[in-house]
Amino acid sequence: MIKKLLPILIITLFAAACAQMVNYYASNVSVRIENVSIKNKLSFDKVDLDVDLSIKNDNLFPVYITGFTYNILMGKSIVASGKNPDNESFQIKEKNTGSLSFNMTIYPKRAGQEFIKAYLAEDAEMKIYGKVYATSDLGNFEFNYSHTHKLKK
Repeated sequence: MIKKLLPILIITLFAAACAQMVNYYASNVSVRIENVSIKNKLSFDKVDLDVDLSIKNDNLFPVYITGFTYNILMGKSIVASGKNPDNESFQIKEKNTGSLSFNMTIYPKRAGQEFIKAYLAEDAEMKIYGKVYATSDLGNFEFNYSHTHKLKK
């Protein structure tokens, strides 16, 4: 009986160890919002932004960023959400930092009058959060990121 269960036990322990390793590798990759700039602000209905991300890989091997999602929270309202195009993956070499710029549209009216007052006073704060999907020779992993940024006119 034990001889029959031993291979299953070994496979289970190996899978658990691999999961722990992937979690460790994911903790060695971090995202920071470097800059958010307004492209146009024709109205409070729709504002286009340029967002610059910095993704740091502290692992001893390259990591391929295969996708990410984002949500923009202003006040208590989500004013934008989305994901990068599926064809925009890139590699970050070992012990290196990669940059990614993308465009997004926010809808300030969704955040209400309190946000619009803060925006006009150049004191609006937004929280950008989401998930990054990555792969390496050791497997696939994902991790969450979150950053608060002041939005200036």
